[in-house]
Amino acid sequence: MIDVGCPGRFSDGVIFSNSKIGQRSENEELNIPAPCCLPGTDNTCPYVFVGDEAFPLKQYMMRPYPRTQLDYTKRIFNYRLSRARRVIENAFGILASRWRIFRRPILATPEKSKEIVKAALSLHNFVKYEERNVPVLQRRYCPPRYVDTDDNGNLIEGMWRNEIGDAGGIVGINQTGSNMFKKRARETREKFENYFVSDIGKVEWQNTSVHFGEQE
Repeated sequence: MIDVGCPGRFSDGVIFSNSKIGQRSENEELNIPAPCCLPGTDNTCPYVFVGDEAFPLKQYMMRPYPRTQLDYTKRIFNYRLSRARRVIENAFGILASRWRIFRRPILATPEKSKEIVKAALSLHNFVKYEERNVPVLQRRYCPPRYVDTDDNGNLIEGMWRNEIGDAGGIVGINQTGSNMFKKRARETREKFENYFVSDIGKVEWQNTSVHFGEQE
């Protein structure tokens, strides 16, 4: 599903809520897998989207805890969520580096801009899908070391960052600052939070990464 086109003055949260994906998520009409147990546990959790502070907390949308007065488990949750959001950042990075029209604001009418974005996304998905059967070292669209990798907590930046620099046309939008938390959404976030600090759900370097972030 590709849903494109909304004025930039609106926040990420509002844009998502008004999108087809957002509306179907809210109405539980999106064709996603049913909730399942977290690996190695009996705790059932839904599949969720990962957002930043611009998005409201929903049962299907996890956002970080506010960054003030965080205890240990909440800092770990925020760290693990930030690692998941890196996938999103890399997806947009590949798109902007391979389709150079996104390296600067698009000079076109809103309707034409929508068609450009739809075409680029469709081609991106097609090439990525077709390249899955190509040996890794022979891939040209997304070769080795092109995206960020995580080496035991150490971030190794992908080559796409060198290509687009700080001049990419894809930029963030203002946050909503929404604090409307629902009970089921809080419970879902707490399940993930507790899982991330459990023996079976933790990663060995997360404590070091969290403490390092506090010192910066």
